[in-house]
Amino acid sequence: MPHPCWKDDEKQIDRLGPGAVQSGQTGQNIAQLAGEKIMLEKKHWPLQDAKNKFSSLVEQARHDGPQIVTKHGKEAVVVLSVDDYRKLVRPKTGLAQFFQNSPRADEKIDLTRSKEFSRDIEL
Repeated sequence: MPHPCWKDDEKQIDRLGPGAVQSGQTGQNIAQLAGEKIMLEKKHWPLQDAKNKFSSLVEQARHDGPQIVTKHGKEAVVVLSVDDYRKLVRPKTGLAQFFQNSPRADEKIDLTRSKEFSRDIEL
């Protein structure tokens, strides 16, 4: 029986065929038994496992995509790579496209710079 924290083990076990897996074997043991390199993605991490195996959690997030940490069986937070984060927060359009799509794009705006000297300021 696969470790309860591994959500994708059933799919990988089916690929290995009947009798390939015995009770108590981890995902890595299963992959080694099959004689092939199988990347088992651990997508859900109980909070205690995430704390104990934080380095593994970070590596999984960097290489396999976002990882979900659960607290008391409920999804609590997501750990994701910086690249994935930047994709989420990146504006969908560039600044020029933003201004072109503005509701006031048709209005004439005077963008010429004043030739006057700047005002004096006391410091």
